[in-house]
Amino acid sequence: MTRKRSARLNGPKAKTVAFDALPFHAALIDTNGVILSVNDSWRRHATTDGIQTAGFGVGQNYLTSYEGHREVGFNKAAEAAAGIRGVLQGELREFVIDYPRNSLMSQWYHVTVTPLDRSPSHGAMVIHVDISLPKLFERNLQKQETKYLSLLNSTREGIFALEERGVCTFCNRAAALMLGYEKAGDLVGKVVSQRHYYSRWDGMARTFSESKIKQAILTGKIVHADDEIFSRVDGSQFPVEYWSHPIHHDLDVVGTVVTFSDITEQLQLKSEFLHAQKMEVFGQLAGGVAHDFKNALAVIDGYSQLLAERLSADADGRDYAVQIGIAAERATAFTRQLLGLNRKVLLKTVLLDLNSIIVGMEEILGRMIGENIRLTVNLAPNLPSVQVDPAQIEQILLNLVTNSRDAMPRGGELVIKTSTVDGDGYVALSVSDTGSGMDQATQDRAFEPFFTTKRSGEGTGLGLSTVQKIVKQSGGHIFVHSDPGVVTTFQIYLPIAEGVPGPMLLPHLPHQRVLRGTETILVIEDEEAMRILVSDTLRANGYRVLEAPDGTSGIEIASRFDKPIDLMLTDVVLPDIDGGLVAKKLLESDGSIEVLYMSAHTDEYITNLGLVVSEMTLLQKPFDLQAMLLTIRTALDRKLASSQDVALRSAPFLLTGSSE
Repeated sequence: MTRKRSARLNGPKAKTVAFDALPFHAALIDTNGVILSVNDSWRRHATTDGIQTAGFGVGQNYLTSYEGHREVGFNKAAEAAAGIRGVLQGELREFVIDYPRNSLMSQWYHVTVTPLDRSPSHGAMVIHVDISLPKLFERNLQKQETKYLSLLNSTREGIFALEERGVCTFCNRAAALMLGYEKAGDLVGKVVSQRHYYSRWDGMARTFSESKIKQAILTGKIVHADDEIFSRVDGSQFPVEYWSHPIHHDLDVVGTVVTFSDITEQLQLKSEFLHAQKMEVFGQLAGGVAHDFKNALAVIDGYSQLLAERLSADADGRDYAVQIGIAAERATAFTRQLLGLNRKVLLKTVLLDLNSIIVGMEEILGRMIGENIRLTVNLAPNLPSVQVDPAQIEQILLNLVTNSRDAMPRGGELVIKTSTVDGDGYVALSVSDTGSGMDQATQDRAFEPFFTTKRSGEGTGLGLSTVQKIVKQSGGHIFVHSDPGVVTTFQIYLPIAEGVPGPMLLPHLPHQRVLRGTETILVIEDEEAMRILVSDTLRANGYRVLEAPDGTSGIEIASRFDKPIDLMLTDVVLPDIDGGLVAKKLLESDGSIEVLYMSAHTDEYITNLGLVVSEMTLLQKPFDLQAMLLTIRTALDRKLASSQDVALRSAPFLLTGSSE
């Protein structure tokens, strides 16, 4: 019985049972494409989906029905018919195709057509597998990939993925652009390190195996780097900061994802910040040294003036006294530059034509550069006005012209030019010379304090730093363009200001003015040498002088003195109380006292004490003794004129009172 059942299972009926048991739709077709047999799954599907009436039933021609069946859609019908015919004719060993059953693409089939035997004369088997669910998953996955790809391409950071040998498997748009490609796909499939090698900041190249990117693959840990340089397709380089994130598969690391940024701008900002810190340290150091130094210079300069005045023009030693004074003036200019490192220049701006400054200085600039340098001045007509401090613009020109002169020891040409920058709202001032020029490294440090290419003792390195400070504070910009051995140009841009400039008023000192007097002057100065110098000079010019080493002593001396004090000359910063408070105390008891100040500190420092510099008569140390005498005489004459005016206005009332 068992043998009979086995025989039946090996017969045609057993084959039919097996054919019907297949979990997918199957059909047999002859060499012409006529459907010979279908399995149970095909029949059930034909009944529910209606493909029986569409030409896919037994006895119908599967091939011709396919060619005329348009629901296959998306141009798949012709492709499917050609593939099926290729199998039936022995041209193809197998034909496979996926196609949607409807225009919504909600139902998909995977079709496989294989010959029944090696010879095509036996026909073929057609298998239809419903792949709607996998296709749904695939579409959803594609949507997610599109979404994530959109996110990755919208970031500013460059992102690329590498397999363990360094071959790129993914690259976002930002990475492609930073590395010099037009499309993100241009890098995929390439060994990144061969095209964009990683270098240290000292210029030494790193291979992929030496890079920190590779470390992430070797260690399986995230690695950070901010000390490497990437190169672009064209060979140019840029500094980067990146993170290398290892890609894990089970227990193995199969690659890494690198996110990187171009940190050129950040490094520049960091450099500027460090430069500002260095400037602050320089300024604090220079400020402390320069204040005391200016007091000493004031004494040296003052006594050199007194000595020169007492010696006749042909007396032995007079030239020595003059040279001492000149050296003191040079040292004074240097200390002013030192003090300028840590403060803003207090600009006294006016509306003016830049050309007028240059015209007014042309003669003195010509004498300063010497006969072996040709000075050419090209001034643009109808130059717009600028709002600047004339004295500071003069300082800029003096510094730039001095540098140009020193760069042309054997002569050359110096050109000063003005122009208008159309559309940008700036007036341009340029100073060019045909001197030795500067390489790029020198240009990069040109405005750095204390940097100089001159030999020791020939320059302080503060001139261009001062120029840059003034230009920036005036709302402008300064650039340098140069190459070794060719023209060097400093280009300054100052913002155009609305309005018509007034005439330039040149300062002048009165000639043959009597600077002597007999009034009483209280001198308050804690530096003994300076106090003696000022007091002796005033006494030599006829004044009665009271001396005090600090503010408290000055107030006590004034209170004990039994006659009026006409003028007080006080240092701003005193060891006990500042000069402003001393003046307030004295003016409370006698409002007619004239008050003058002297100081070696900057205007900004004085302002921080609560004093208004613009409302003060201030002598900046070291000062010219003749200028001091003139300032004092002017203040006393103003006081005298004011008292006489009061007397005249009061005279009629006094006369009326006496007649009664």
